[in-house]
Amino acid sequence: MTLGTRAFFWLFLGLSSMASAQVHDLRLNQIQVKGTHNSYHQQSLIAFHPSHKYTHLSLTDQLEKRGIRAFELDVHRPSFGSNLLVYHIAVIDAKTSCKKFKDCLQELKNWSDQHPDHVTIFVWIEIKDATGGPKFANFDRVDEEIRDVLGDQVLTPDAIQKNYESLQAAVQQEGWPQIAETRGKFMFMLDQDERNAQVYLRNDSLQGRAMFVRASEETLNSPWAVVTKTGPGSFHAKAMQKNFIVSENICSPELTAAECYSKLENARVAGTHILMDDFEGDEKKQSNGDYYIRFDVNSTANCNPQTASMTCNSFEIDQESFR
Repeated sequence: MTLGTRAFFWLFLGLSSMASAQVHDLRLNQIQVKGTHNSYHQQSLIAFHPSHKYTHLSLTDQLEKRGIRAFELDVHRPSFGSNLLVYHIAVIDAKTSCKKFKDCLQELKNWSDQHPDHVTIFVWIEIKDATGGPKFANFDRVDEEIRDVLGDQVLTPDAIQKNYESLQAAVQQEGWPQIAETRGKFMFMLDQDERNAQVYLRNDSLQGRAMFVRASEETLNSPWAVVTKTGPGSFHAKAMQKNFIVSENICSPELTAAECYSKLENARVAGTHILMDDFEGDEKKQSNGDYYIRFDVNSTANCNPQTASMTCNSFEIDQESFR
């Protein structure tokens, strides 16, 4: 081995070690992942509204074939029986790839158990009792079913807050955990209408709860507020400054492919962490023209352009590849 070859070899090893260390130190809010909106959704034979014209792969195939690492499940109470159900709108848009909430969770867990080094999988839970099923008096049953299936694989608000006076204080002072600490975990977030936060919170706290709660602009400074869903703008900027994890729904069937590409790029550049979409692949009913959710590089997770260092390597983040 010549002197020049040896120098190159040691430089390569040094850069590789540096990259590995940087990935190990990377935190949960320093990445971007691809997600699907209404992740269970299957287009009905007759679409009663243009926004219903899309079909997702199964949750397993989204994870395995598309590199999806974030999901949204619409949860309903059953009219009969005890199992919580997952679908969009009763009768007119009710076709789903996993009917019972527990079945959806079990499908995610089965894949996770076979791929234990995956980055944290984010799951938005939307309570849809206005579009089918009895009203929820509380959301304790949702927590119970999450814990029944996933147990200690759930990254809870308590795990983030630790001994800090509030959840928000924890993410501002200590920050989100390193992705190395959260591999194989799931983080659940309750999407909210006007009542959800009030019903779910306990004394303005998420102590003992399984899910985080989406903050609005009005609740931005609440002690429990650390996640939200919004597009680029002043609220987005404020949430990023406060170390929130930010999600956005990008493309829907009513938009043109050009509009979707523009929204995706704007969200990506703004540092949105979770990029949710109705289209996750190039197959029929999974794309809008030639548009579907994707990164420039064939990775399951991207270095966040706003929060990660310039030397971050997207290929090193998720140790599970996809086909």
